[in-house]
Amino acid sequence: MSGLKAILGGLLLATMAAFLSACVAGVAYGPSVVVGSLALPPGGTGQVVISVFGLNDLQGLQVGPQGRFTFDQKVVQLKAIEGLNGFVVFASKIDNAGGWASFLVAFPGGSRGEDGVVQLELEAVGTLGSSSTLAITSIDVLADSRGNDITNYEIINGRAIISPGIGP
Repeated sequence: MSGLKAILGGLLLATMAAFLSACVAGVAYGPSVVVGSLALPPGGTGQVVISVFGLNDLQGLQVGPQGRFTFDQKVVQLKAIEGLNGFVVFASKIDNAGGWASFLVAFPGGSRGEDGVVQLELEAVGTLGSSSTLAITSIDVLADSRGNDITNYEIINGRAIISPGIGP
């Protein structure tokens, strides 16, 4: 019986090692493009920020013409797209009827994107309790200050919810 215990113990250790190595392999080490989340009162407006983490010399972020920033147009409407922290919006298109937008923001010379790259102003048009995913379907260009196209990144989508009792 002790031989069987040794074999089972060895199999258990091998299985755990394989599981742990698979978990480590699944960790994203590249940049992350993060869409913020927000709660809005019915009819209210608010801002959601898109940030880029893990890339200290970000020069540009382009979502479109292939990729899109998407939202449920029955829940929120996009009112404005503005650059943050030195990033400038060079092009943008908002299609509230279709529930999408595209944009190009850049910072000549490169800068950190962790403090926010672009700010989107949203207006709540849906009913109390409704919510919408705020998603980036894909990124057309993510470039560092040397003009290198970054292709290894993760997109983390946000959410907007229409909720009562927002504020003090």
